[in-house]
Parts: sequence; C-alpha cells; structure tokens
Amino acid sequence: MAETDKDPRILAAELAHGKLMDSIFAKSTVRPDLSKDKVNTILSNIESQLKSMKYSYMEQAGLAKSEMAMSILNDIKTLFEGYGKAIREGMLGLPRANCIWAINVLGNMPRRFSNTGAKPTHGIDVIAIQIRNISKSGELWVTKSSAGRTDLTIVTNIPGLDSGDGLAAALLPPAQVGGVISEAMFLGAGKIDEPAGDILDVDGLDTKEADGILYNEISKL
Repeated sequence: MAETDKDPRILAAELAHGKLMDSIFAKSTVRPDLSKDKVNTILSNIESQLKSMKYSYMEQAGLAKSEMAMSILNDIKTLFEGYGKAIREGMLGLPRANCIWAINVLGNMPRRFSNTGAKPTHGIDVIAIQIRNISKSGELWVTKSSAGRTDLTIVTNIPGLDSGDGLAAALLPPAQVGGVISEAMFLGAGKIDEPAGDILDVDGLDTKEADGILYNEISKL
C-alpha cells in the first residue's frame, strides 16, 4: 500500500491549490471568460480530488491514470482556457506568478507519477534554461532566462554566470527576492547542453537546497 498521504507530488499539488486559491481573484485589468462561481466550483472540485488522492493509498501507476487525476487535469484545462488571458495579460506581481506556477504544478501532476516520488522536487518540474541577459542587483544577479516557450525571471547569488549559459532550474514557488519576483532557482552553476524548456531528471541532479525550500513550504499546509 502506497503512502500517498506523504507523496510529494500530491503535497506539492495541495500547495499549488492553496496558492491558486489565494491568487486567482487578485485585481486584474482583463475580464476572464469564467464566472467567479464557476472558478470557485473548479477550485472546490480540485481540492476534493486531491484529498481523495492523498488518502487513496493507490500505487503511483494507478494514480497517474485515475479518475481523480483526470478530473484535476480537465479542471485545470477549463480554468486555463477561461482565465489564462486574464492571468497572463491582466495580473501583476506575485499573484500572477503564483497562478502560473500553480497551474503548471496541477496540470502536469499526472506526468510526474512516472518519477519515483522520493523527494520534494519530484512534485515540481526541473527544467533546462538558457540565460538571455543578466544584471547585478546589490549582492544578487537578476537573470531573464529562456525556458523554451516562455521566459523566467530568476534571481540568484551564483557568481560568474553569463548570457548564453545553460543551467538546470527548479520551478519552486515564486518568491520576492531583493524586491524582484524570482520564478525559479538555479541548481548550481554547472552548465548543461539540453535545450531550454526540456524537463530534466532530478535524480541526476543535486536538489538538496531546492528540496529543503519546497519541504518547508509543504510543511506549512
């Protein structure tokens, strides 16, 4: 019997749901195509399905194809179709970043059941990025980095990085660092050759710091 009540993929999804609940109705200059009642129904159903998964004690192969996981996936698709433009174009700051992060975590949860679920970063995506530009901000560096189809702002204290560098980055919950919203964290200064946006196997990477940050977030649930 699987310990689904401790599964980091489900716990990360619960964290994402909470951040989505806190952020989705932030002030926006774009009117979404979904009513507030419809969004509340979607969020309530996601919460219910996550709770069912958490205490199902099913093996991960079954969870990946379960009605619970598919229900969450369909709800996230509906939410993104109706609210995606409002999030991308009308929201600002941490609410926008949190919504984008949460939709990624929840929408890709079924895929993550193909990993071992042995550590917190198995509950999020670790991706290849390429730095486009970098600037100094006090004791930190602010990078604009390509993640394939999208760009990320990543604040780091790693010295010696340069435009064009390819690195591994963990998509941790967005955080305000030195007055800038950072949307991910570099997993060290080691260069990689994988194309920007590719999902990386975390088992081959040093994720201790990222695991600790995510564990602390999950522990607050």
